[in-house]
Amino acid sequence: AMCEAERDTIICNAGISAFEQAGRWSKACQLFRAMLCGKLEPNAITTNALMSVCEKDGQWKLVSELFSVMNQSKVESITMAFNAAISNCEKSREWEKALLLLLVMADGKTEFDQITANAAISTCEKG
Repeated sequence: AMCEAERDTIICNAGISAFEQAGRWSKACQLFRAMLCGKLEPNAITTNALMSVCEKDGQWKLVSELFSVMNQSKVESITMAFNAAISNCEKSREWEKALLLLLVMADGKTEFDQITANAAISTCEKG
């Protein structure tokens, strides 16, 4: 059975995605902050939705700041979300965006891993 916190996280993820589709990045970020204040556990879906909002509206600095306030137990899902975004840059041959993502990761003190490095190198090779 799903616990209340898991259900609330799913509801918040749906809200963030809806705000993303409506182009309301500030509302998506407010909902994310409310999740953290409410002691909800953001997951990979949460981070991917936030990154999508920020990509569409050029708010990379903000997403970096939001991710930096998350505690260390959530770092793995953040790194996975960045890795997915960098891999998408490879597919669309957007090496400049991949480098921007690396800068955001570094600025937000998000851990790099081997997948991050490989995706970034591959993106730059193909770009």
